[in-house]
Amino acid sequence: PYGQHLLLSGESGAGKSSLVNLLLRFADYEQGAIRLGGHDLRAIPHETLRRTFAVMSQNTYLFNTTIGENIRIGRKTAVDADVVAAARQAQVHDFIAGLPRQYDTYVGEGGVRLSGGERQRIALARMLLRQAPIWILDEPTANLDPATAVAVLDTLFTTGAPKTILLLSHRPELAGRFAFDQILTIRDGQAVAAFPSP
Repeated sequence: PYGQHLLLSGESGAGKSSLVNLLLRFADYEQGAIRLGGHDLRAIPHETLRRTFAVMSQNTYLFNTTIGENIRIGRKTAVDADVVAAARQAQVHDFIAGLPRQYDTYVGEGGVRLSGGERQRIALARMLLRQAPIWILDEPTANLDPATAVAVLDTLFTTGAPKTILLLSHRPELAGRFAFDQILTIRDGQAVAAFPSP
């Protein structure tokens, strides 16, 4: 149901990312069905799916342009005030404001001039700006230190309008920190356990 928070837990290689590929139509399923709003996923136009899903993964990629333009990729029509608001929500505005060229700072190919945490927060701002109703978070904190990881997840779960969140993680302890409506454990491509969050 719309607005629910789901945790998909499992070791690396268990099949979590394969599910994401199916949801985004990077691959098609031959058996069973995936439904979105009561419609078979395969019947939904790709453009509609692109507007519906926002994805944040552990392999965040920033383009060799400015911080502001990297955030604006989330919504090309966004004005500067929208970009700044998203950066504030992602708790990266103060860092950006402290740079000599602020939002006009070039990040280098892949964001090489920034730390992993800074790249993730800029990617978070991009996703927040997107305003998609369904978020897919594929190990979004895998490359972050524990404190930064918790801060990023806190922001994800408390910021913006109600939305459906699917968090993929190999860290089952997250179930005790954040309120999930359902927790699924994946092993060898199969859901081996499903239960409400404690």
